Amino acid sequence: MAKDEIHALILVLSVNNRFTKAETEGILALTSIFGWNMYDSLVVVFTGGDDLERDGQTLDDYLGPDPPESLQVNFQLSYSSIFWSLLLW
Repeated sequence: MAKDEIHALILVLSVNNRFTKAETEGILALTSIFGWNMYDSLVVVFTGGDDLERDGQTLDDYLGPDPPESLQVNFQLSYSSIFWSLLLW
């Protein structure tokens, strides 16, 4: 780990499940450890994008007009989304 600096925190969430209270509490716990600056380094990865596409939805549709409280700071700054499809051979 780099001295005195966090380069990235990666949070992986599935679009196949709704955002749970436990996930919100986990992110808020990380915030209490690393401070609000962690959102500058937070990368949120959503798996299951192919399922959303199959259902004719977008990530914006999934998140709705009000993203979970623990992600609002991150999404208010700006975001872009990339869905990664993992193919099983």
